[in-house]
Amino acid sequence: MKKNDLGQFYTPQPIAKFMAEWVLQNNSKTLLDPAVGLGVFLLESKKICPDIQITSFEIDDETSEKLTELCKFSFNLHRTDYLNYFSDKKYSSIICNPPYNKFQQIPNRKKYIKMFQDKYGIKLSGYSNSYIYFLIKSVNELKEGARCCYIIPYEFFNTG
Repeated sequence: MKKNDLGQFYTPQPIAKFMAEWVLQNNSKTLLDPAVGLGVFLLESKKICPDIQITSFEIDDETSEKLTELCKFSFNLHRTDYLNYFSDKKYSSIICNPPYNKFQQIPNRKKYIKMFQDKYGIKLSGYSNSYIYFLIKSVNELKEGARCCYIIPYEFFNTG
């Protein structure tokens, strides 16, 4: 798959550092990155909290290979679609620059709409961008008192 097909936009290191510093202020023990890409958030988080337990997701095999070359520390990498992976695990910190696919580019979006309505009791519009699904799922995976830091496009504030 191509980067554009997956809605990938990589985060510059200074922004990743700023986000990691903020999200880890709560003495986090666990960190989730649902769309890890090349691991810029992981690298910055490990500098701040060397002992943090990291769980990450990456759907693109080529990116996963590069990620494991770049990150020389131990972390849990799921090479699967975060939106299709459910567990009862809760995290003390979640950080993400999710994919930005417009609704027309989301394969099986009707499946996601039904799944999120059944799982979270939320009826989403068929016009929802993919980052909305990531954000809703992440918010539901936060521990009490946890922090979540997402890069969200400005269009988020212009929706009905």
